[in-house]
Amino acid sequence: MKYLLTMTLALSSLMVAQDELPGWGVYLGAGQGGVTAENDTEGMTWGTEPALPFIGVSKGVMLGVPLVVSVGLGKRAFSAEMDFYGYEMKMAETSDWIDVAAYMPYPLGPGFAQVGFLFGNPLNTGKGTMSFMGEEEELDGDDMELDYGADYGLILAYGYPVTEQINVNAGYYMGLANHGEDDNAVNFNGMFLFLGYNF
Repeated sequence: MKYLLTMTLALSSLMVAQDELPGWGVYLGAGQGGVTAENDTEGMTWGTEPALPFIGVSKGVMLGVPLVVSVGLGKRAFSAEMDFYGYEMKMAETSDWIDVAAYMPYPLGPGFAQVGFLFGNPLNTGKGTMSFMGEEEELDGDDMELDYGADYGLILAYGYPVTEQINVNAGYYMGLANHGEDDNAVNFNGMFLFLGYNF
């Protein structure tokens, strides 16, 4: 009986989501990016860094289940501090990505809870800063020798409709792909806030 009730509730919620899938839309936003290290490097402290802008297009589609699919320019960002033989070294990096996301909206309160998957392809461009002994240097993608592989992970978010066409989405991205050498691999993660407009 519990199994039947669970299935009925799940299917009915999918039908509600299907009726309210958005059409074409655009979004613009920003985030606060960071990383999770597989192994903590002694003396290294990881931090967050602003990541902006995020910009792209979205569309509600039915692919067996109701989904919202988006494609756009994304970012990954982080900062780090390290004690280098008694001297403090700081760095910050923001890199550019093409992101494709698909998530399922679930009606909850006045808006929609969203659970989905994101795949990112690196453009190997970006910017950063390096600070050592009080001197700070601006870096570009060539200076940082960006060479990331594909990134992928999970999205947990909530979308709130401000009007019939305007919505706000806030959420968390948890990267699952390892970047860097095995002993020093990191996973990207971060919070984001998007403003969307549906046509």
